[in-house]
Amino acid sequence: MSSANMQVAIAGLESVAGKDSFTAAVNDFMAGNCEKFGIDEQSNLVHQEYKALVEKHLQTHFANQDFDLTEIMATIPACIEAEQEQAYASPAMLDMLQNYSDFETFRESMLLARRDFEWDIQTNLPPKVMAAGTPGWRRVVDKQWILVDRYTLVLSADYLRTSVILDLPLSDMIKMVSPSANLQSWMPMVTELTVGEPLDNNPDDRLVEMAFKVPLMPSCKVGGRWRLIRKYPDEDACTVLFTPDGRCQGMQSSATCICRSIEGDADKSQLTMIEEVPATWIPSFLVDFLAASVYPRLLLSMAAKYTKYKQQMPPGAMGGA
Repeated sequence: MSSANMQVAIAGLESVAGKDSFTAAVNDFMAGNCEKFGIDEQSNLVHQEYKALVEKHLQTHFANQDFDLTEIMATIPACIEAEQEQAYASPAMLDMLQNYSDFETFRESMLLARRDFEWDIQTNLPPKVMAAGTPGWRRVVDKQWILVDRYTLVLSADYLRTSVILDLPLSDMIKMVSPSANLQSWMPMVTELTVGEPLDNNPDDRLVEMAFKVPLMPSCKVGGRWRLIRKYPDEDACTVLFTPDGRCQGMQSSATCICRSIEGDADKSQLTMIEEVPATWIPSFLVDFLAASVYPRLLLSMAAKYTKYKQQMPPGAMGGA
């Protein structure tokens, strides 16, 4: 490609990268795909989908010009070098080209998008991100195997943060807290369950409605969006989010579960669960009693029932986590 054509191509690439429509499309793409990114078999596919998105916008821009898209794509290394040598290089264009041409750069961008995405979700519910010891949390259960803290928003809701170590490998812990047709086999408090089809073909993202009965409390129906974010917040953990969604019927509440492997013991894992307890469902004066007496027994029973159910199933019947 001649020097003159190179300048025209660079100008065109800068124009595409600077358009609001392209920026919005990339942001939507990263937000929609960052949760499943990191799953080895899907990461390369996501990168190819990103490249197709870029090519679609470039094809539209250069449609009426005497350029072949293949020729333009071949100039990317030279374009990156030329832009990096300029004092006023276009950051948007460099991001676009480097994410297109280099998988590792794209990977870093997706991981950043994933963390930003989760931060946005969690900061919508401030009590959920308060670390242990933050003012407002009060310890209601303190045992060697389980800790339960409570945070109260007066006239709104209570939040319970439970940290428990169970005799389950990480993969089984994830299956135990995931919605499935067999969930009632190890969660007897669940009386009804409807699990929607995967959203955007992502099996880790579904709409869920369930009714359940907790001792001393009336039956309750909740609905929301269930999402599994793998290898988050780090490589040895997975996060389950249950967030309100207007497409679901039932009480809108939320919960966050972090499942983490135990270093040096592959047969154990830790479950840290932060869940909203609306004041309209459980009176505030009963929350301590339920957290201290009922809740620990339910968790132990659930883990034991899951283990028994798994042992009764044929090998491979439980599927992958």
